[in-house]
Amino acid sequence: MTRDQRLEGARLMTEGEYLLFGSYARGRDEDNGDYDTEVAELMALSHRSKRFVESGIFGYMRLGDLPQLRALQDEHRIIDVTRLSAIDSAMSVLPPGTTTETFTLCDDLLVSMFTPAHLGHPLPTLWSITRRLRRLIATIDPSVDFDPKKRRARERSRDPRVSFYPCGNGQAGLNLHADATTIAACGAFIRSTARAHKLGAAETMVKLLTGALTPEPKAMLHVYSPGIDGERQPGTSAFLPGLGWTDAESTAALDELLAASPVTVIDLDAVRSQRVGGYTPTAKMASYVRARDGACVFPGCHVPAERCQLDHRIPYGQGGETTPDNLHCLCQRHHNFKTDKRGFYIPDPATGETIWLFADGTWITSEAKGILRDNLTPTNPRWATTRERVRARRAHIARFNAACHAACDEYDSGADYGATVAKIKHLEEEFDLTFDYPPQPEDLSWIPPEPDDTEPPYPDPLA
Repeated sequence: MTRDQRLEGARLMTEGEYLLFGSYARGRDEDNGDYDTEVAELMALSHRSKRFVESGIFGYMRLGDLPQLRALQDEHRIIDVTRLSAIDSAMSVLPPGTTTETFTLCDDLLVSMFTPAHLGHPLPTLWSITRRLRRLIATIDPSVDFDPKKRRARERSRDPRVSFYPCGNGQAGLNLHADATTIAACGAFIRSTARAHKLGAAETMVKLLTGALTPEPKAMLHVYSPGIDGERQPGTSAFLPGLGWTDAESTAALDELLAASPVTVIDLDAVRSQRVGGYTPTAKMASYVRARDGACVFPGCHVPAERCQLDHRIPYGQGGETTPDNLHCLCQRHHNFKTDKRGFYIPDPATGETIWLFADGTWITSEAKGILRDNLTPTNPRWATTRERVRARRAHIARFNAACHAACDEYDSGADYGATVAKIKHLEEEFDLTFDYPPQPEDLSWIPPEPDDTEPPYPDPLA
């Protein structure tokens, strides 16, 4: 099959989806018909799953709220059902009666995302669509229906707390909740001890808590924070890898920790131009690269930078320097992919994106995921901030906490514990934040164990 045939096949895929679902973007005369019958008919026609059909229906219905994006889709037919479904899912949190102005803001954002900046520019990823829409919506409407009395009760005590609970089948669990800075410090000591004894994290925790191991006296905690003249200002929110930006409580705890501990300050602005004569980068370089990339730079890969290898984009043996501009985060799998010469990448300093080139002549762009993206590209240099950005961040956090408290309210009203925990975990991943007041499982330790079915309930009189 030639490349032209593949391109035509890809075009026909979205063209077919448009022909199948496009009428839903303009409303249908059969709106009062039986929904289940309609879905079944579309499943039979398309030979696709119910999930796909429903995604197509609701994804195209959402275009009814987005006239500019609908016009773009009518003209070019480039947005597939999966992306339309992501748009609909992100916007479904908007309350009934959302104003036209709000939909217009979403419409403007999406049109800008789906309008190519240059020839061959790829479509935005699902991750980008969801993340950017959620952030925009959070700045517009931070309200979620939750019980304020229950929220105040959950937030009454912000001290660290621990809970123990049975899991069944001879297993039990332990939960420790504290501010993000305290948890990050605990994780640093666990990892330091695990490395020293060549153990896994879980085994190390058990041995530490049972007294079988003594924690290592020193542990390194990486913190990223805006600064002035290379120095962090007390009270400034900081980024903790894996846990996100600190809130007021976590920031206060961080200030106390930094005041009581030896601190090594790395001015990342100065690190960018550094280079070493050997193959191994310095710790400062590694910190800069991981903050810049955030995750593996391969398209669609979100392995955290802390778990990635630092790849010399131009191999060291071929003259590639050991300097941050030549170092990039790649997970083991995609490092092997690049080493095997199945693909090569070129960073774009103007946008922070990474362009991947493949052996068959195709190419694709990977979005920037690091916390330094907005501070290194020409459009938003350094750590500059505005009232709007601060307002957006506050709204983002407010909506996240409100949504999580609403989930806890549902649990208090009888919702399943596992489903509630999964819902909160999904919210944490979506908002890139951590909820401090997760629901506690019901104490079932008073229930007697199930009888042993292998033994007869009564003595056998014939025995």
